[in-house]
Amino acid sequence: MRYYGEVKQFGEFSKGKYNDYGFITNIGDKHLEYEEIFFHRDELLFDINKVEEGLIVTFELHINNRRRSSAKSIRMIENEEDLQVIERCLDSEYPIVWLPVLNNYSELVPLDKGLEIVEKKLSTVIFGETSNLKKYIPNKYYKYPKIRSHLTPKDRFSICCKLLNDDNLNKTDKNELLTEVIGLLSQYSFSEDTIYNKVPKKLFIENEFLRSKISPLKYFNYLLDISKSSGQLSHEIVFVLKENNYKQFFLEQIVKTINTEKEIEELIQVLDAIPEDKRILRLKDLSTELKKNSSKIFKYLHPLDKVNVLWDKDITRLKIYGLN
Repeated sequence: MRYYGEVKQFGEFSKGKYNDYGFITNIGDKHLEYEEIFFHRDELLFDINKVEEGLIVTFELHINNRRRSSAKSIRMIENEEDLQVIERCLDSEYPIVWLPVLNNYSELVPLDKGLEIVEKKLSTVIFGETSNLKKYIPNKYYKYPKIRSHLTPKDRFSICCKLLNDDNLNKTDKNELLTEVIGLLSQYSFSEDTIYNKVPKKLFIENEFLRSKISPLKYFNYLLDISKSSGQLSHEIVFVLKENNYKQFFLEQIVKTINTEKEIEELIQVLDAIPEDKRILRLKDLSTELKKNSSKIFKYLHPLDKVNVLWDKDITRLKIYGLN
């Protein structure tokens, strides 16, 4: 039979060297007559460097012919696979005992039973009583709102965003998760970078509320990214330019992303879609490819840049620009 306990001491320094043994305090079975149980390092089934005071472990109890106890086959509690031991751990009132066994427990019992027990145990945790609660909860349980409700707002937000990235998510689940994300953003403060990095980018296009939580420039840069991957500049880019009064800085962001002949043509389409006095490009912002193809965008350049382009050009060059 296996038991669980807490490492009381190990490897103390005495007589000029460190001991190879220690003691485990029995905390898992009140009926066990042995309170302090001896163990030797050779019985550890995990890295000896992880042994420290307060570590919760499971073990087999060995009683010799002199009625002295010792622990054998010692595991860290999170590595325990014996369902009976795990269930005894789950009976403990201390999170340090039952939290580490949740993952293995979820693999040994049916889903509905695992959900019931895990939710019941999580409901006993006082908010802030244990740090990093998220790492103990089996991933397959995160899709259930009752389980997520026990996490901190930051962890709930991260989990919901991760679930929303699943392309196979059905419409109902997606709407529920999106509602939860919006609720969290309405109730709690998250940094703009956190929101931008966690929320699936496609949702910014679909949801105006989510867009309102990031700067127009971040949204604009995202549009540029997806435009590059899709092979065409989105009409949404022109809309954002208009919403931001065609600020030169936004136009510069577009120019910095242009690298191919096709993208130059698409840039010109965007430029033609905005007011003439707002479509001015600066030579310093142009990529190498744009500078090589400057004849195509010449009319959009600032007057001073036009002079720089034409300076010292021969008459043939002037003809290219239609200025002969």
